[in-house]
Formats: sequence, structure tokens, C-alpha cells
Amino acid sequence: MDNKLKIREVCGDYALDIPFADGSVNTIYFNSKRNAENVKRIIEIDGSKPNHATVCEMEEIRHGKWEFEKDICGCAWFTCTNCHKYIIMAKHRLYPYCPYCGAKMEVENG
Repeated sequence: MDNKLKIREVCGDYALDIPFADGSVNTIYFNSKRNAENVKRIIEIDGSKPNHATVCEMEEIRHGKWEFEKDICGCAWFTCTNCHKYIIMAKHRLYPYCPYCGAKMEVENG
């Protein structure tokens, strides 16, 4: 088995194939070759262990909801249930994440 990391082009995107000791392969997709090469380099250097040299910070995903407060001149005032900061935006264009705390907003069906 070839244990080398491989980057390949897939429909205009780039895939990084990461082989495991048991013979299985995990594939991660990227929108640029440069991003794929950076992750490949980090895995090769770091041995795929998260540490201070890893490019991104890993943290738990926070969740919240937009709570409607009031209507101001055709725009709505919403408060994030996670950080309690407010934002004014159109009701039909609610952000999927809070720009202040990064909480992922739950989609309300209704």
C-alpha cells in the first residue's frame, strides 16, 4: 500500500487523500490547490497531531437563535441568544452565524 498523501483534481476542486494504517482512505475536499497543499504539508510535518503549528484553532461549536425584538423602519432588531448582542437586518436575510460570537444559528421551521 502506498502511504503517501495525494492531491487530485475533482470537478474544479482539489481532493487530499489521506491513507490510514488499516488501508482505508479519508478524502478532504478544498476549493484551491494551495489550501490542499498547506494541509498536506502540515499533516506531513506534524504527523496529523493538533498542536501549536496547526493552522486553525479547534473549538466547540456554539449554537444560538435569533430572537426578534422589534421592527425599526422596515428592518428588524434581533438578539443572539448566545452572546445577547443585537443586530439590525431584514427578516428574510438572517445571518446563519452571529458576527459577534460566531454561534451557529438554528433554523426555525415555520
